[in-house]
Amino acid sequence: MRPLFRKNLFILALFCFACDNTNSKNPELIISETDKKENTLKQKDSIKILDIKYIDAKSGLNYREKPKGKILGKFPYNTQVSVIMKTGVRDSVLENYEYITGEWVGIPKELDTVYVFDQFLSNSEDVSDHFSDYANYKNADSLYGNQIYQIYSRDSIVNELPLKKMITITQITPKEFKKNKPKEKLFTKNSAIKKLNDSIIRFSCNEGHSIKEFVDDNSDSESYINYSYQGTNDILQWHYVLGAAYEWSEYFLIDYNSCQTYSINGDPAIFNNFSNMITVDENYMEVLITGYTIKNKTIEKKFSFYQIYSYDKFYVTEKGEIYIKTVDFWQDANGKDLRAYQYFKYQIN
Repeated sequence: MRPLFRKNLFILALFCFACDNTNSKNPELIISETDKKENTLKQKDSIKILDIKYIDAKSGLNYREKPKGKILGKFPYNTQVSVIMKTGVRDSVLENYEYITGEWVGIPKELDTVYVFDQFLSNSEDVSDHFSDYANYKNADSLYGNQIYQIYSRDSIVNELPLKKMITITQITPKEFKKNKPKEKLFTKNSAIKKLNDSIIRFSCNEGHSIKEFVDDNSDSESYINYSYQGTNDILQWHYVLGAAYEWSEYFLIDYNSCQTYSINGDPAIFNNFSNMITVDENYMEVLITGYTIKNKTIEKKFSFYQIYSYDKFYVTEKGEIYIKTVDFWQDANGKDLRAYQYFKYQIN
């Protein structure tokens, strides 16, 4: 019996040693829940923030598990986010009839990184809901100022009148602005019209007997002009070309039968059964609004006036009402970038 007792005693001692050894592991390998949280916070603090942005999609912006990947959720409009990664993954997305090109970027979400398309991010926070608290807020009466309404005949000014006598300006809500927007796009792009050698837009008219070219140019060594084809209107049979330089823009309508070219004052909107046109152009927060008549494909200027603001969007209804969405950008006392939108309707008296 004694040898068996010794054997059992040895087994018991070995078991106790194993238990003690399990509980006396290297303390550095035993990580408590508190330590885990602290390590996670340290890792989070060590993440390099590349940029601060705000969600600029009104309906919210989907975030994904990887670029172009599965949708995990949605950031609400105007949410502040931190960009921590540029993936280098480029993409094009159809937005308001146009393709916009951008990059997928990484955003921290809780303890993970999620991915969004950067063309729906803004550098500034939208404070439109309480814009009236700021000094640069505008009301309809303030837009009249000392502005003059110029009347033209055959491209010459024949009269000048106070703007308030000729135009009624009404401040409207975002809902009203959206409600009255025309559903059809005025100019649609013809996929056959492409830029040659990345610098030339060429139109062939009259069965190839006439050619009109727009060539990107920097001949004055000051303003590089980049021309872009904006679309075609098949009812009026016009192509629309925009020439953009650093400080100014120029606008052209080209008859696609004859290649006759019309220079106009801004981005065009056509109404009243294609017999009238309004153009809007901005230069240094000064917006020029010009009215034209269209008859037998001949354009004649009828009026123009200025407004002091920057605009984001505009359209004209079939009745000739001009709807404009203005935008202001500024910084608060702490250097934070802010922006705000307002909406106005212009009715010619």
